[in-house]
Order: sequence, then C-alpha cells, then structure tokens
Amino acid sequence: MKKYTFLLSAAVIFFLAEGAWAQAAPVASQLPQLFIEADRCLACHNGLQTPDGRDVSIGEDWGGSIMAHSSLDPYWQASVRRETIDHPQSRAAIEDECSACHMPMMRYNQKTLGQKGQVFIHLPFKKGAATGDSNRLAADGVSCSICHQIEKENLGEAESFTGGFEVDTTTPLGQRPIYGPYEVDPGRRTVMRSATRVEP
Repeated sequence: MKKYTFLLSAAVIFFLAEGAWAQAAPVASQLPQLFIEADRCLACHNGLQTPDGRDVSIGEDWGGSIMAHSSLDPYWQASVRRETIDHPQSRAAIEDECSACHMPMMRYNQKTLGQKGQVFIHLPFKKGAATGDSNRLAADGVSCSICHQIEKENLGEAESFTGGFEVDTTTPLGQRPIYGPYEVDPGRRTVMRSATRVEP
C-alpha cells in the first residue's frame, strides 16, 4: 500500500472538517533546508548488499513501516484531536509534544524557528509541490533524513528523548552530512550527492 493512499478514518475526517484548526502554515522560505523527503532516498536504497552478502536494503521496507505511517495513522490523529478537545487550553503543547515523534521533520523545522509543532494545519495531507515543504515533511513521518542527521551530542541522554535530539542547523544543503553505518564508495557518493544534495 502506498503511504500517500492511506485512508483517514471517518472520525478523523469529521473532526478535520470542523475547520477548528484552520491556521496559516509557516512560510517554508524562512527555514534553512534541513531535510528531504524519503522518495529522494528510496530509489537507490533497494537491492543493497554488504561485501559478505548481507541485505542492507531499506527502500520499500520503510514505505510499509510504522515509521513511514506515523503521521498518517488515523488512530493517532484521532487521539491527538480528542486530547485537544478535552484540554483546549493545552492544545499548542499537546500538538507540539505529539508531533515530536509522529511528524519530527516538520516539528524540528518549527523548533528551529522558535515555534511549536502543529498537527492539524497539515491535515488532510495533499500531494504535490504546491502543498509546501512543511506539509510534505509532516506527511513523510519518521523519515530517512531526520534519523540519519541526528548528531552525537547528548544522544542517549535524557535530554535527547522525546524529540530532544540535535540536528546541524547551520551547514547548507549541498554540504550537509548524513550518517550511516557503512563506507560508501566514491561512485555512490557522487550519485547520492546528485540525488539528495547530502554528503554521506
């Protein structure tokens, strides 16, 4: 099942149709480009083996994973909506806390701007360039370029939990490093830089 065809439950559609959360999304041009969507990674990350023959592909496996669907899960969306209905005075804090794990790229961008993560301004998800970077990153869930850019500072310490990890916010795309467990040969490094503008 393609992640973008994942259907929202009738309850979530009903809640979203109420229009209670209609707000303007932050302008993408205010942000440094920290992340790219997974579709830029998936084409090459299939059929990969280590020299000893071990399969290290992720490609389509990620597309069917709970990580890829973290922002699309209708039960999660309905749970967040219910919490904001029950505790309207805490709506901003609830959306920020829940988006830290379910929409981490969008939320990290918001954090970079000194803002809180928002869930419902991105729903329902629409495909295409016109939806803007913030919506596309929110729809991508827990994606390649968030996990593979986490810096080692404080990683594994309590302050890094629940979205407290660190990502380099100063290195521009084109020079931005992306981390992985394997050496990448020069030919594949060139292809990766060309396709994603990150440096393995």
